[in-house]
Amino acid sequence: MKFKFVLFFLCTTNLILGCNYSTPKESAETQNTNIVLSVTDLSYIKLNEQIFKPKCLSCHSGKEEPNLTTYKSIVDNKFDIYEDTINSSSMPKNNRKLTDIEKQNLKTWLDAGAPEFSQTPDTPVTPPTNLPINSFIRPVLWETVKTQIFDKSCTSCHFAGNTDGLSSYEDYEQTKATVGTIFYTVSINPVMPPGPADLAEGAENPNQLTREEKDLLSAWITDGMKK
Repeated sequence: MKFKFVLFFLCTTNLILGCNYSTPKESAETQNTNIVLSVTDLSYIKLNEQIFKPKCLSCHSGKEEPNLTTYKSIVDNKFDIYEDTINSSSMPKNNRKLTDIEKQNLKTWLDAGAPEFSQTPDTPVTPPTNLPINSFIRPVLWETVKTQIFDKSCTSCHFAGNTDGLSSYEDYEQTKATVGTIFYTVSINPVMPPGPADLAEGAENPNQLTREEKDLLSAWITDGMKK
């Protein structure tokens, strides 16, 4: 029954998504997240795209205090952020720890007073991935979807031993056992990952999976959810 459930959604999503698995995409903006930036290049926009959105907002968007969804809320909590991310490294939790480069950029920005705007024009920065998603190799294996989807977007809540009784998406067997529900809630009826608590009605959820991530998940399931 579970297998038929998965196949039903795969057939549906193949019509919707029109997957393309062959063209690599890697922009200069993606590369910028892998280098240490000078204080003149750092701004709230860059830090929000590089660190706060991918590493913090799955929890700190209303679920846990402090709420870090606005520039003002980050400035109001900048000393606690510095202590938790730079000094003690206690945040972010689980698999979302900052890289050395992310930590250096955040430290430079906070040391400069957390400026809202940089001294050079801002362009949105895409969080880095270990592999350009559209160049993934078939068959797609567990480690690829774990790194690029579950670790990035899910395991801040769906981790082993969580107090809410949620399935652990760090675990291959638990993820495979609930893949039908996962696929439905992220692709067919995309209510997961949840949006920020203050998301306006009808507004686009910034935490949803990208088209490429949905394609990758679909390919993993189609390929037999291989480990």
